[in-house]
Amino acid sequence: SHVQQIWAGLSQSRFHHVLSKEFVQHFENLIEIDVGWSNMTRINGDAFERCDKLEVISIQGNRFLTGIPSSLFKHCQILRVLMISSNDLRSLQTESFEGLSNLEELFMGWNPIDTLPNGIFSNLTSLRILAMDSCRLTVLNPEWFNGLVSLTSVNLFGNEITHIPRGTFNDSQNLHTLRLNSNRINRLDSFGRLPVLHIFDIGSNRMGAIEPDFFSNFPVLYEFNANGNNCVNRRVLNVSQIDFEEDPVFNQCFANWLLTTTTSTTTIRTTTSGG
Repeated sequence: SHVQQIWAGLSQSRFHHVLSKEFVQHFENLIEIDVGWSNMTRINGDAFERCDKLEVISIQGNRFLTGIPSSLFKHCQILRVLMISSNDLRSLQTESFEGLSNLEELFMGWNPIDTLPNGIFSNLTSLRILAMDSCRLTVLNPEWFNGLVSLTSVNLFGNEITHIPRGTFNDSQNLHTLRLNSNRINRLDSFGRLPVLHIFDIGSNRMGAIEPDFFSNFPVLYEFNANGNNCVNRRVLNVSQIDFEEDPVFNQCFANWLLTTTTSTTTIRTTTSGG
């Protein structure tokens, strides 16, 4: 009788340094493949060409893997979970996730990626979980999140981000959890309304100021972790119970924001007048 091959676990093996179509095609009707921690150095662009039944791909922990071919996953159109964390990926292309309209979970943290091209996630309309933790991202580009209407969880822990631009998550109105702890954010500006945001982690940044109407954008926010910051150094549970007009710590944060904004505006006007 025919036995369906549903999983190929090659984790921690030394099967090959190169993942090729010839190798993968031996696994008929493959649903899940794990080539993590295998000392792989290269993936051929056609490796998954005949793997149209794949639902889970794990390519993690290959410390000599510095890149993945453009359109590598374009034939994996029912893929639900993609894990490419803890490699040595330096950059990705706009087409890196082409064809993955059914992808629900993408884990790409712990790679030395410092920027991403615009539109890289534009076709991932089913994506719920996006993890880009402990990379080297210095900016948060709103273009990355355009069209991510199903997003519920974003993890950007441990990067070098300094600012959350206005409108970054405008398309992601289902966002429930946002983690930006251990970055270099020095102030919180109102970046847009998120009606179902429940958890916001901004711990271990450099935050010294918060825009006064910041919390009005998150009507059901429950947990706000700001441990290890300048103006707020605490984890708040049940944010709805905080009286921001009376709380001295938050009042100081709001005052700092107004002061820095006024100072910046004055400096710009002075510079313009002098020019």
